[in-house]
Parts: sequence; structure tokens; C-alpha cells
Amino acid sequence: MGARLTAWAAKWLRVVDAGKQERLGGPGAVQAVEEAHAHLSHVHQETGDRLVRRPPPRRTHSLPEYFYDRGEQVESYHSESGDFANCNSRPELAQMLTEVGTVRFNMNRLAKSNYDDHKADDNEVPHHDLCLMYELNASAKAASFPSPYPLLPLLVDRGEYFLHDYYMQQKEREQQYSYQNAKCVHKRDRDRDRDRDRETERETEREGGSLGSSG
Repeated sequence: MGARLTAWAAKWLRVVDAGKQERLGGPGAVQAVEEAHAHLSHVHQETGDRLVRRPPPRRTHSLPEYFYDRGEQVESYHSESGDFANCNSRPELAQMLTEVGTVRFNMNRLAKSNYDDHKADDNEVPHHDLCLMYELNASAKAASFPSPYPLLPLLVDRGEYFLHDYYMQQKEREQQYSYQNAKCVHKRDRDRDRDRDRETERETEREGGSLGSSG
């Protein structure tokens, strides 16, 4: 591809427009060719990384299928992630749907990879909703029954936050208060605590008076 781009530039950038008596290879065209050369490493190439996919067990034809083991395949996730949650969804709902969709996407990719590497006999995921499998294990344990899914990995809370939760924490961390606002907040809290203490004292006095009158 780089050789073709160089040959194209050598052929056309030196051509002179007969009407305007100007070379086609102006400063803008030369800069565009240089930028194209710089971006060649990011362009998907069909040579060297095209791999033959293992035929699926339920396929009805014998045509070969190929896939490309390149980093830009991450863009396939970006093209699907926009469908996980609808626009204008509630932040918590959008986060939940995006997390579920991401888990399913990764599980599908892992199942196909294990099948192509002959680590599994099927290229489909038997069960996407892992949370339901953990719930069934917990219910079976509470009823003193053996776990229906004993090979599930142990769930560990790593303290990570994503999407909306992380955004709210970052918003709280980056929030700034002016000195004047800080004084106002402190005075408001101090007045509120003083009023609460006074009300507590009045209630105590009333309770003491009622006990004295009843005695």
C-alpha cells in the first residue's frame, strides 16, 4: 500500500494543469500524502494476519471463513456498544445495560476464540447470565443441595467503579468550593446544630416538668 501511494504521488503531483498552468501537487496535496503515509500503520492489511476460522459444528456449507487478529478489531466492540442502552436512558439503567452487553460481547468472543484454538467443542456460549447461575448456586446452598454450577469462579469485589458511578465519584473529587461558600456552609451547620441543641434542652425541661407534676 505504501508503494502504491508513493507511485501515485510521483505520477500525479508533478502533473501541470494546462488551463491554470499550476502543478497538481500543491502544498496541501503534498501534506495530505505525507499524512497518508503516517497513517499507513493504522490501516487494516489483509496479508500476514488473515487466519482461517474453524468450521462451526452446525454450518451447512463448506466455504472458508476468515478473521483478522489485529488490534483494530476493538472497533467492532465500539460499533456494538452503542446498542446496549438507548439514548436518554437513566444513568443507572444505561450503566447496567452497558455492563451486561459488554460481558456478553466478551463471552461471545472468548467462546469463538476457544473453539478456533480447539479448546472447546462449541463456539457458542451456553449461558450468558452468569448472575443467575450464581443465584442458583446460592439458592441450592441455602437448601442444602449441591451446586448446579460448581465450576464458577469466585466473585471478588475489587472496588472498581464504571461509567456513571465513576463519573459521579470523579465529579465529587473535582468539585471545588470557594472560601466564601465554605464560611457560609460552616455557619449554616453551626446554626443548625445550635438550634437542635436548644430544642433538645426544651424537650428535656418539659419532660422533667411533667414528671415533677405527676409526682
